[in-house]
Amino acid sequence: MPNPILSRHRLVQPYRLLLTVTWLIPMILLVFLLVLQSAAFLNPRLWLLLLMMALPALHIWQQGVDVGQQHLTVRMAIPRHFPYEVLRSWEIFHVPGGRMLQLTDETGEHVLQVYLVHLSDYPLLIDRLKYLVAMQEYDYVRR
Repeated sequence: MPNPILSRHRLVQPYRLLLTVTWLIPMILLVFLLVLQSAAFLNPRLWLLLLMMALPALHIWQQGVDVGQQHLTVRMAIPRHFPYEVLRSWEIFHVPGGRMLQLTDETGEHVLQVYLVHLSDYPLLIDRLKYLVAMQEYDYVRR
């Protein structure tokens, strides 16, 4: 069953782009230098090394939270999907580094802990969480 994405929340620009490019610069320089020596450029071990160098940039680029109609997708380390039925609470609290958002599931486990400044358009995320969690509580009371 498809889960249409209602909103995406990632690291705010330009930081997302700058961090990704920063991780890719050594790889780009290596490729540029190796293009001058075409024989080394054909070595498959080089391509494995380049792929490994690109993984942190890919991780930074995809990291974030997607709000869908059926579930919340948290892409922090490994993408995980959480149906709204299992989300029980969310709160924003202050820590020395700023404000953090914490989502908790029905077992009391932390689903997500992230600084709000690391998410784009976080007021929209908070509004959607308020609405979706309230709808789940309404469905729970109706049953």
